[in-house]
Amino acid sequence: MGSNPTSRIMNTLIAVAIEEEVPTLKHEHNVFAVGVGKVNATHALTRLIIEHEPKLVVNYGTAGGVTQYLKGLIECSHFIQWDMNCTKVGFSKFQTPFEPPAWTVIGSGDGVMCGTGDTFVTDTSNIPCDVVDMEAYAMAKVCRNFDVPFRCFKYISDSADEKAGTDWQQFNFADAEKKFIDELKRIDGNEIVL
Repeated sequence: MGSNPTSRIMNTLIAVAIEEEVPTLKHEHNVFAVGVGKVNATHALTRLIIEHEPKLVVNYGTAGGVTQYLKGLIECSHFIQWDMNCTKVGFSKFQTPFEPPAWTVIGSGDGVMCGTGDTFVTDTSNIPCDVVDMEAYAMAKVCRNFDVPFRCFKYISDSADEKAGTDWQQFNFADAEKKFIDELKRIDGNEIVL
């Protein structure tokens, strides 16, 4: 990295799935919508890291709550692909085939685990994590591969149950974004334009 003379190095790059999640921040120079799902997130964030060489990537978006006591804005510390299952051919659940088992979980700690999958979740009975989304694992993996620090904030928009679709569609993105902006202001040492 650093070979592109036209790149604009930024301290903090904020990645969201869709602009609707950040109704005011979407106008900032360092906020990017990467699209929905693991493939879109991987493609867009890889390009953005190469172009902008950020010192930190912050992912923000909505998530379905699996652990019932979690409410509002939370920070996730580790990530799995809950929909990766190649156990029939000898791999551990959630392990990407032919990758080291240690890479199955990205991140560490005793904090909130985010399970990423390419399905809008309405039944969490077989998902062993605290929240579910559709992009965070992919972004965490891209950041790990580029050696860029990654932080992830999710706002619980629904309970990932049979009412999840309706709850998400009626969610107040603007109120949630205000709490995320307050959290951004607490991140020290980073140039976050608000």
